[in-house]
Amino acid sequence: IKPFTTIIIIFSFISIGNIYSQEEKPGAPNEQDKQYVPDKNSIFDSKNKSNDSRATSGSNTDFKNIVKFNPTLLSRSIAAFSYNRRLSSQITLEGGLGVCFNKDRVLGLVADATSDFSSSSTGTHLSLTDLMQKSITSGSSIFGEFSFRLNWDSYFNWDVFPYFEVNTRFYSNKLTLQNDGTSNTVINGSGDVTVRNTAINFLYGTELVTDGKIRTTHDFYFGVGLRSTSYDQVTISNVYGINGNQYDEYTRTTARLKTMAPTFIMGYVFGIGF
Repeated sequence: IKPFTTIIIIFSFISIGNIYSQEEKPGAPNEQDKQYVPDKNSIFDSKNKSNDSRATSGSNTDFKNIVKFNPTLLSRSIAAFSYNRRLSSQITLEGGLGVCFNKDRVLGLVADATSDFSSSSTGTHLSLTDLMQKSITSGSSIFGEFSFRLNWDSYFNWDVFPYFEVNTRFYSNKLTLQNDGTSNTVINGSGDVTVRNTAINFLYGTELVTDGKIRTTHDFYFGVGLRSTSYDQVTISNVYGINGNQYDEYTRTTARLKTMAPTFIMGYVFGIGF
């Protein structure tokens, strides 16, 4: 047999063998196909990716309601619970109520951060810092908040959802002025004062949704805001006693002072979905 004829015969046997080796049942992948099937956790797995969303994963359809508690607010002497309602996979509304059981010590510490809150003031009335430091809580008051949230899906994990939130809060402190422990301070009339705060905050955060019989949520957030604060004006007057000693007399007036200051916010919220 000539060499050329021998090559033709060998090539024909190889071709026939390949044809039979590729024959499989309809719809069943062969060995070569299996080599190119991406892992189910791979980003190249389009089948898995199509089901990896808030709308189809079940995390949004399993529950529409969440009851939340914000332990971060305890640092502001506020205990509050909120109700979160998912209107859709992208839009969420939230409202909360709570109680201010003590004065806002954080506000008393950071009030000096701006010139508007300076403890030196003009010397004619108590600044907010002095007012907070020279008073004690005389009663509890209501805390309220309302939030509008835009959610979207995380590309990397179906049960972690980033969000942007516009949040408003209102709370107040009922206080009573106290002598500072020195003999040169007196309080004229009632020492009861009220500090009211209204804030608007712009937050970015992530919400983690857990599996299990009880579905829990965990929010981690940070952002910036603007706080408006009003408080009773307490004037400072120099008076002389019978013995000729000079005293600083604190007198609450009917006027209220107002100021605004930027804020930075970060915190954590725990929730239970149903």
